[in-house]
Amino acid sequence: MEMKVSHVKNPLLIIAIFAGIAEVSGTVVLPLVEPTTQTVFVWFLMTFPFFLVSLFFLVLVFKHHVLYAPSDYKNEDNFMDHSRPAKAKDVHDKRVQEILQAQEHFANDESPANPEWVDKNYDSAQKSNYISAQQYQIVESWALEKFQQDLDITISKNVRVSGNSDYIFDGIGWTNKNLYVFEIKLVQKNTRDEIVETWSSELSQAISQFKNSDRGVKLHVAFVSLDPNLSERRQDEILRLFKSYLGGVDLTVTFFSISDFVLETGIQLQ
Repeated sequence: MEMKVSHVKNPLLIIAIFAGIAEVSGTVVLPLVEPTTQTVFVWFLMTFPFFLVSLFFLVLVFKHHVLYAPSDYKNEDNFMDHSRPAKAKDVHDKRVQEILQAQEHFANDESPANPEWVDKNYDSAQKSNYISAQQYQIVESWALEKFQQDLDITISKNVRVSGNSDYIFDGIGWTNKNLYVFEIKLVQKNTRDEIVETWSSELSQAISQFKNSDRGVKLHVAFVSLDPNLSERRQDEILRLFKSYLGGVDLTVTFFSISDFVLETGIQLQ
């Protein structure tokens, strides 16, 4: 009969096995140690297991997420335990950064690139493709609501998942078969190519922790254009750049414009 040997997954059991081997080996070699150093060696054998256990609990308290492997996300309960809403300040800072990135060429030429500038209320004299962090939040919620209706799933917003990445996902949802990741990005015709590639790289690293999940990972990205009419050629360029670090990822990309948002919601952002 073929016996199936399972992997050892409990960290405490691994520590116990390692400490046990060390203790037995130490006992065997004790008679071979010089009498003058036997006392020190015995104290080492007695304190070594306590040191290992203490080190484990320190890691458990201060950096527990490193003890989990990507395979732990196979279980929905584990995934829920590891995910948490991001702090409001961190979400705000992410939006500010993305606005500045999308409008970087304007920031260099016309406006100071700093958070205070992004959060000001603009008068009608400002260019139509300026947007504040609060306005971005409204647009982001609108886009996530469209995803939620189209896919008929519940989306948790602004989620941070414990793991190797500290990335804040705009939205995450799941079914019995799939894990859905949602991202909303602001773009315009002159958004730098390097910025789009940076978004792709950061997102690729963030979702890599889900690779060993039993669920399929599906990434949905909505690019919201601050220009009324973003040409199809520029859309294709943005899509090509964004895919550069996301090879093998089940990716769905949708382009919207601010005018789509205004037309559908009736909310004026200026």
